[in-house]
Amino acid sequence: MKEKIDLFIELSLQQCKKDDYVDSKKIKIHNKAVEELSKLKAEINITESEDMMQTLLLHNDSRVKINASQCCFEKYILVEQAKATLENVIKTEVDSTLIFSAEQLLKQYTN
Repeated sequence: MKEKIDLFIELSLQQCKKDDYVDSKKIKIHNKAVEELSKLKAEINITESEDMMQTLLLHNDSRVKINASQCCFEKYILVEQAKATLENVIKTEVDSTLIFSAEQLLKQYTN
């Protein structure tokens, strides 16, 4: 499980923040990371997912928290914790792209 957590974090940290979108190399890395992260989320089975997501929701980087929250919503686990995590990202994050992502996830999964 530790390897999956480390890979989840690594891929999340490759995703772009607002200022990264001007660099085409970073965008390519971002797109590849999103694709790989999607595959990883599909591989995470329900028995390991709750412990794993619990760890990832507490990570210090908002990109990791946002991806973990989305995974929680998709797998119907730790939904209230994921919601609270996104609300915290919205309140504390300075990057407008990440705030927007958190807001959109909340709208998508809590309406």
